[in-house]
Amino acid sequence: MKYNRREFLRTGGAAVACTCLGGLCLSSCSPFSSISNTAAAPEDSYRIEEGQIVIDLKKAVELTAIGGSAKLEFIHPIEGVPKKIILVHPGDTSYLAFANECSHKGKELEYDHSAKRLKCVSRHSEFDMNGNVLKGNAEKNLKRYATEREGSKLFVKI
Repeated sequence: MKYNRREFLRTGGAAVACTCLGGLCLSSCSPFSSISNTAAAPEDSYRIEEGQIVIDLKKAVELTAIGGSAKLEFIHPIEGVPKKIILVHPGDTSYLAFANECSHKGKELEYDHSAKRLKCVSRHSEFDMNGNVLKGNAEKNLKRYATEREGSKLFVKI
């Protein structure tokens, strides 16, 4: 089969375009990042001790306002594996903590305070404030961690 220059460029260009678009479409839930825009809590605002995370709310300014959220990443002290948690402040005295991984493809979550939902960064799956799947490709509910506030300290049982 013989190609002239124009046919070669047209065929080659189409192949390159298909390859690029195919790569975007096949990447997990979304063609973009699996990392959320949720601010990370400063490392000096929390510590892990005796099976819990202790968060100093004076230093974790992302959590001071109602509607605020922050994410944490740490190595679980007993399991020895990386863990991600998203903390949300949905009401006056309430704080909630969830595994920060969509149960569909493991992408991070973002808190939508106006809808009172956690949303996968892919925008496909959504979860209520109990971690239950509301819509999308996720089939499992989010792991929720017990929280307790004492003064300016927030305790998350891990």
